[in-house]
Amino acid sequence: MARSGATIDDYFRPDASSRKRKWTDLHDEIRDGFSVDELTAPQGDDSTTWKPRQNYEDVLIGELTPGPRRVTFMARVVNIYDLPVASKSPRAAKGCLKILAKDHTGRILISLWYIDVEYGLGLGSLFTVWTPHVSVSKSNPKSGSTNQGRENAAPLMTSIFPERDGACHVVVHEDTAPSTGRICRVPLGYREGQPHGHGLSSLVESRELARRDASVETKVLVYVKAVGAVTRVTNTKGHSSDKIDIGIGDESGEAILTLYGRMMLSALRWTPFSTILLVSRVNWRLDWRLSVTAQTMIDVDPDIVEAEWLRRVAVGLSRCVNQVYPEGVFDVETLESAPVKLKFTLADIDEFVRARPNEIYMGYMSLLITEVNLTTLYTRRRLFSSECCNMPLFANAVAADCGQCGRNLELRLNPQVIGALTDETGTISCSPPPPSRGASNSWNSPARFYPISRDTRPMTSTPLIWSPQAWRQLLGREPAELLTAAAGDDSAGKAASPSPFLGYIQSRLRFLRITVMFGWSGELGKLAICRVVG
Repeated sequence: MARSGATIDDYFRPDASSRKRKWTDLHDEIRDGFSVDELTAPQGDDSTTWKPRQNYEDVLIGELTPGPRRVTFMARVVNIYDLPVASKSPRAAKGCLKILAKDHTGRILISLWYIDVEYGLGLGSLFTVWTPHVSVSKSNPKSGSTNQGRENAAPLMTSIFPERDGACHVVVHEDTAPSTGRICRVPLGYREGQPHGHGLSSLVESRELARRDASVETKVLVYVKAVGAVTRVTNTKGHSSDKIDIGIGDESGEAILTLYGRMMLSALRWTPFSTILLVSRVNWRLDWRLSVTAQTMIDVDPDIVEAEWLRRVAVGLSRCVNQVYPEGVFDVETLESAPVKLKFTLADIDEFVRARPNEIYMGYMSLLITEVNLTTLYTRRRLFSSECCNMPLFANAVAADCGQCGRNLELRLNPQVIGALTDETGTISCSPPPPSRGASNSWNSPARFYPISRDTRPMTSTPLIWSPQAWRQLLGREPAELLTAAAGDDSAGKAASPSPFLGYIQSRLRFLRITVMFGWSGELGKLAICRVVG
C-alpha cells in the first residue's frame, strides 16, 4: 500500500544524542539560573561578572515597597544564621541563610537559599542584592526570644535563590577598598548632632533596664575586649553547634556576648580594643551575659562620632603594658665616657620635655625607691608580661602562648615591680591599680577570657621602660632567676604564695637610693632607665 504522505522522519534523521539521559546528566542543565562556576567565580566591587537581562531600579531599603518590582540595593549584615534543609533531591536547596540587613534608611529580612555556593557573608559584610519581588514580613523568624511583644525583625522581606532563579543575584563586596569601607555603616535612624546620645545606654544602665522590664529595647555601644576560643555545645534537643564568647566593655563596665554559627565566624576577624559594636535588641542574663536572638542587630564599626570616641578610649586601655627597650636610640657609651656628668631632677625633666617634647635628653638622676610590688605581682601571676594581638599577657613564667593567635611569646619582667621612684622634686608612680573585690574569683566574670591572668582591670602602660642591663644591675641577677628561686609554683592554676626569697628582695629594694642613667625620646614618649650605676 502506498504511503499517503510524507512524514517528518523523511526529512530529519533521529539524533542519538537527543535520547533521554539520566537525571544526573541533566542536573546542571535543568537549573534556569547560573552554574556553580559562575556563582563562585571572583567578583569585583562593580559586579561586572553578572549582567541583568532586565532593568533594575537602584533604591535604598527605606524606599522599598511590597509587591513585584525589580530592584537592587546595597546593605550590611547585622544578623545572620543558617537554617539547613534535609533533602535528597539534587535540585532542592540544602539550606537557607536568614540575613537581617540594613542601611541608614531601613532594614529588611533576606532569605538566601543555596545548594552548592558558599556565600562569604558575616556580621558587617557589605553586599548587593538584585531581586524581583519584596513582600511583607508577617511573622518573626525562628528565634529563641521570649519577648512576644517585640516587633518583627524587619517590616519587609525577600526570598532569593540565585542558583535556580536568573532574576535574582547576590554580590559580596570587599571592605578593603576605601570606596566601600564606609558604605552603609551609619546606624539606622542616626542623625549627627542629635541630642540624648541617639538612645544609647551604657552596659550597666542597659542591664538594669532589662531587669526591670524585659521588653525594653536598648542599644549599647561597646568595644571588643577579648575574643574567646571556639567551643562546641549541645542543646536540650541533642543538636551540637559551635559558639564563641566575646568580651565587650565600655566606660561603665564589662560583659560577655555569646555568638553562634555564622555570627561566630565573623567574630574571629575582630580586633580587640579596636573593633566597635553597636548592639540593639539583645537579651540580658543574670551573669552579665548578652544572648543574641534573630531580632538582634549588631553594627560592626558604625560610622558615628560616639564610636570614634570609644575607640580612642579602648586604644588608651590597650597600650603596651611592657614596651621593649629601644636599642640604638640612646648613645649610652658616649654618655658613660663623657667627662662631665649632667645631673637632673624629675622637675628638670618635666620642664625640658614640656618646652621641647621632640628632643632627646640623657643624663643622671638620684632617686629613692619608695614602693616595690614584687610579691604582689607574683601572687597575682603578673610578674612577667608582654603583649600580642592588642591584648596584654601576664604570667609567672618567661614564656606563654597568646590566647588569640596561639603564638608562643617571650615575656619580660613587669616594670610595675618598681612601684614608685621619688626625688626631692617629684614622684613617678608605676603601681598597678588596687584589685577589684571578687574580680579574680568569679567564674561568670569576663576575667576568664585571659588564659594566663584572670584580672580584668585596665592595665595602662607605665611611664618607665627598663633596659635588660638595668634590671640585672638593680636585682643583682637575671630576672628569670627570680622564678627559679621562688617557691610555690603556679602550675595548678591558683594564685601562688610568695616565697621568703622574694620578700627578702623586696625588703632590700624598698627605700633604696639609686643613681640611674636615663634617656627621653619624644618618639618613645616614656622615660627609659638605661643603666643603674649606683
